[in-house]
Amino acid sequence: MLNLVEAVGGWLVRTALMFVLVSALLVAGYWMQDEVRAYRRLQGEVALLTQGKAGIEQQVREFEQAAAARVKALAQAPAAALDARIATIVQEISRLALEQKDGIGFFTSVPLGRGVVDHFKRNVEIEVLTQERDYLLRLRPFLAATHEGPAQLEAFRRIHAAAYADYLANQEAQRVLAENHPIATLIIGTDLHARLRKLRQDAVALIEKNRRADADYRFKKQVIDAAAAARKPFELSSERVAAVLQPLDALIGEREKSRLGNLAGRALERWREVWPTAAAIVLSILLVPIGIKLLFFFVLAPLVARRPPTSVMPGTSGTIDLALRGSDADAARPAFSAVSQPIAIDAGQVLLIHPQYLQSMPSATQPGAQGETRSDTKLLLDWSYPLSSLAAGLLMLTRVRAAKRETVVVSSTTDPINEIGVLGVPEGSAVVFQPRNLVGVVCAEDKPLRITRHWRLGSLHAWMTLQLRYLVFHGPVSLIAKGGRGIRVEKAEAGRAINQEATIGFSANVLYSTARSETFLAYALGQQPLFKDRFAGDAGFYVYEEMPGFGRKSGIAGRGLEGFTDSLMKIFGL
Repeated sequence: MLNLVEAVGGWLVRTALMFVLVSALLVAGYWMQDEVRAYRRLQGEVALLTQGKAGIEQQVREFEQAAAARVKALAQAPAAALDARIATIVQEISRLALEQKDGIGFFTSVPLGRGVVDHFKRNVEIEVLTQERDYLLRLRPFLAATHEGPAQLEAFRRIHAAAYADYLANQEAQRVLAENHPIATLIIGTDLHARLRKLRQDAVALIEKNRRADADYRFKKQVIDAAAAARKPFELSSERVAAVLQPLDALIGEREKSRLGNLAGRALERWREVWPTAAAIVLSILLVPIGIKLLFFFVLAPLVARRPPTSVMPGTSGTIDLALRGSDADAARPAFSAVSQPIAIDAGQVLLIHPQYLQSMPSATQPGAQGETRSDTKLLLDWSYPLSSLAAGLLMLTRVRAAKRETVVVSSTTDPINEIGVLGVPEGSAVVFQPRNLVGVVCAEDKPLRITRHWRLGSLHAWMTLQLRYLVFHGPVSLIAKGGRGIRVEKAEAGRAINQEATIGFSANVLYSTARSETFLAYALGQQPLFKDRFAGDAGFYVYEEMPGFGRKSGIAGRGLEGFTDSLMKIFGL
């Protein structure tokens, strides 16, 4: 009953969580859909308003040119034509004002269309007409002064000339009277005296009249000159036009702010900024490895392949003994590995084996006890090479010693394709060996394992294959090796080439060089390495596994961090 309740409760909880998850996904989907729609609408409105403003500004320039042409024509027209144009402008302004909608507040609350642009076009047209009307109203008195002024100025000139002529006639009459009656004009009470006094009084009045006529003439001339100087060509006030368009600018800014604040909009804007860089990076990731591989395959690899071979230790023996496999072992047979290998340990010998490869052994006594078989733990394979031992995984090894000849069975307990082989390196012989394929050694207790390192920094083969350091195992020792689907040993003879990734080791006296792989496509796709290992020498052997790199990634771009780690270990001969 309890199990049923638990099952039903678990089903209900899972169903509820699924319902919540599906609901959340639907809400998020609809919300994002609304955001995308809002962004597209705002983007369209911003584009519409921006294009509309550009069109309005172009229209303003056209309006200004048309108004300036009309004003220029009216400057020479009679006052009646000017008044008629002013009346027409007033009627046009009234008509445009009636066509306007509810104003800018209406357009900020609804999706925008062409109507808002037309609204501002009419506002601008009204403003241009208003400025033209104001200019014509200011021009009216200037035109009057320009058209009527010359006639008035001529009238003032004639008045001044007539007054001056009257004054000259008065002066002539006084002179003639004084010359003809010099004594009678001086006697008070006589008619001649009275006439002379009257002429003198009239002269004073004529002088004042002449002065006033001259002043009127000069003033009218100044007014006409000032009117001509004060009249300026028609120009629109950019400040007043900008004030009309200010609500449109505010509307564009408000819509642009909403667009940039939209989540989908921000993501899209950011994507527009980074996509060229992302595309360049992706193209680099795709093309740079291909370019490098083309360079290596067709240029560098043939150059390296023509370099002379090198030998790690040319003075040593290259003998490899395979007799430890059993009584039926044949050193001439290339394949000598098996899923499991029985390894005999004589008295005075020690076996160092990785625990994962220790299949079975005689029952061991406790460490330190006297018995036929003893086993304990050794931290590292060789304390002279701590980093190499750690990198190759040769740590926490099981150490087995026997008082008499005993047999230990070695086999992989974790990898189904690995087979085990035993290579005997006799006294005086040396073998270059990859520690990554080493799972154990058998050596005499009084002659511990001896390993030497050899750098080849001056070899182009070493630099191109990144095999700069070689670890050489010196006999007498038996090397227990693992290999994918088996291990083979072959004589170098006149020259043999194998897959470089398959190489486990080779006699230290053989001539070693590299040869380029035959097929570029296999190399470019990561199916084959660039170089093959090439060995030559009648007195030497080379050892390789039949299925190298099982489970490793491959591809046109290489193996990433794993490939980098392998290359780094290869530099140090690991």
